[in-house]
Formats: sequence, structure tokens, C-alpha cells
Amino acid sequence: MFKISQRRYLGNKNSILPFIDNIIKNEIGHFNSFCDIFSGTGVVGNYFNKKDNTIIFNDLLYHNFVSINAFLNKDKFNKDKLFF
Repeated sequence: MFKISQRRYLGNKNSILPFIDNIIKNEIGHFNSFCDIFSGTGVVGNYFNKKDNTIIFNDLLYHNFVSINAFLNKDKFNKDKLFF
């Protein structure tokens, strides 16, 4: 299955997610909402997407909105229509 972290994008922060997580834990601690500004591939917001968190994604490029929505939307979909 294709994962959101497999999307390639200039500036993708997938490799520094533990570093970002450590800074947030040290500076903020617990939080209930997270805003992924310039979300790009969405890997940062996805990393912090936990059951009790609200994630807000923002990006200027419409195709990033479509991709992030496809990966993280909780609506049901038919996988047979995606993969032949």
C-alpha cells in the first residue's frame, strides 16, 4: 500500500520528523491542535495526527490539498476503484 511518506517533494521533512517531535515536546509539551503550514506532502501533519489532535493543513498548491485529503480523510472509499 502506498504511504503518505513515500511522496517525493523538494523540502520533504520526513527524515527530520523525530527532530521536530523532540522540539515540540521540549517547548510545548501536550497539545490538542496542530497547524501544518506549507504542508506540502503532509508528512508532518500526518506524523502528529493522533486520535485526540485536530490537524489543520495549509498549502498554496491545490494538488497538495487533494493528496492530503485523499490520504487523511476519514470518509470510506472503495479501494477496488483505485487499484486495478
